Amino acid sequence: MLNYPQRKPIEITYHAMQRLEERVKNYDGFKSWQHMVKTARYEGRSEENMTDAKYEWYITHITHLYCSSQVRIMNGFAFLFMGNKGHARTLVTVIAVA
Repeated sequence: MLNYPQRKPIEITYHAMQRLEERVKNYDGFKSWQHMVKTARYEGRSEENMTDAKYEWYITHITHLYCSSQVRIMNGFAFLFMGNKGHARTLVTVIAVA
């Protein structure tokens, strides 16, 4: 069994929850919104692991808006995390990847 570092809880802002419901619509395949968001934060693709097309989209649409965020791509959405003294454990919004 692999020993992963402890995964801290993720906070979902009111705005982020609105965007999840509006854009993602449901959390099919996950236990809850919280489970989906935590999975995105810890298992979603970071900028180092994005495909060239997704990285180009990220540079064009995200970096100029949220320069100090952690972005994770999962299931066609960009999850933007910020805060927590640089640990980025607060979801602030979700954007569909075009």
